[in-house]
Amino acid sequence: MFEVMLAKPFFHPTKKDEEGNPIPVVDPTGWLMSEKLDGVRAYWDGTRFWSRGKKVYQAPDWFTENLPTDFHLDGELWMGRGEFHKASGIARKKEPHDGWADLTFLVFDAPKAEGGFESRLDEAREMIGKQTYARVVDHEVCEGMEHLMEHMKQIIQQKGEGVMLRESGSPYIRKRTKHLLKVKKFKHGEAMIVGYQAGEGKHEGRMGALLVYWIPPNSKTNETVTFKIGTGFTDEQRENPDKVGQVVKFAYFEIEDSGAPRFPVYVGLRE
Repeated sequence: MFEVMLAKPFFHPTKKDEEGNPIPVVDPTGWLMSEKLDGVRAYWDGTRFWSRGKKVYQAPDWFTENLPTDFHLDGELWMGRGEFHKASGIARKKEPHDGWADLTFLVFDAPKAEGGFESRLDEAREMIGKQTYARVVDHEVCEGMEHLMEHMKQIIQQKGEGVMLRESGSPYIRKRTKHLLKVKKFKHGEAMIVGYQAGEGKHEGRMGALLVYWIPPNSKTNETVTFKIGTGFTDEQRENPDKVGQVVKFAYFEIEDSGAPRFPVYVGLRE
């Protein structure tokens, strides 16, 4: 029986920087980014689909007829953002049915192909070609932490789940591996602008961060917490920042014991 490649968290579970933000386990520069899909994991062995739990999905012949034979593909049966439960209900029925027409097999690796990740993906793309019910997931080269957070923000704004990172040239490892990392879904909040922090380095001469305050959710005392938001801005937004007194929307991972959010990312001005 086969095993599939599984992701580790992108942020270290216990280590934090001086400001209390979680520390990434690697510099993401040069890694390949793709959307973290909320679909049903499916492994194509050239003949049929298998679940991660080693169950066979009863896909109709018309759904699989154009998939390559004698070639393995790893991906997800996807219906759309936020549609995991519907997709799961379709895939797990014991008999083939017309509901599969609402699914697409999104491929993110070719486990038995030769070479590193990019080479395997190219071969998968060539083997699949253009068809109705299957395609290879798009990937983008990460230019650094700020690029990753901006990419994450765009996905969250479209009601996506998060980001997957794959190390360039990495092998397919049939277990949980450091070559595949997941950036988990943000939580959301709103805070009022109380000031600014000047930019440094490439942001010198313009806004570096917004200083804001908010009341953490489930706070028993309703005490406000002041913190800064320094990621998620376009160049234009740094040149012309939102005004003091306005309320902004931001995304974050968790809340520290101090009440401040971990790794806050600017999303936009509240309408």
